Amino acid sequence: VCVSLPTLDAALSHRLEPTVAPPRQRLRAVARLAAAGIRVGVAIAPVLPRLTDDQATLDAVTRAAADAGAAFAWAGALNLGDVTRDAFFGFLDAQHPELVPLYREMYRARYAPQRYAELIGARVDDAHRKARFAPPPHIEPAPPPQLPLW
Repeated sequence: VCVSLPTLDAALSHRLEPTVAPPRQRLRAVARLAAAGIRVGVAIAPVLPRLTDDQATLDAVTRAAADAGAAFAWAGALNLGDVTRDAFFGFLDAQHPELVPLYREMYRARYAPQRYAELIGARVDDAHRKARFAPPPHIEPAPPPQLPLW
């Protein structure tokens, strides 16, 4: 199971995804799944240039995931398909117009430039070195029911 958690900033999270659970609630879900013995991870995605891609933010999300009991975390840079491109640029125009030129330059195609993806990978690797991920506890399955002999 993987839970998306692009940021711990509740206000930014609400602006990005107004209809989804806030970060604290997502972390509670991670903790409950892990406590139940389910291997759960966190998807730090999408990583957004100049909004959620700094080292401190990636460190904080990674640490929170590990502290909640996640067994792993991975990150992925924003990708903009045909449908999401229009909606996302509408969000940027309304909320962060100063970032529109940067995003238009970076996202001429669907995916972020390879160099940017590698930078995010290096930052997340650094964040992993600072966090402690643990596998979920092993839960013994219930014994099978005894079948009648007659």
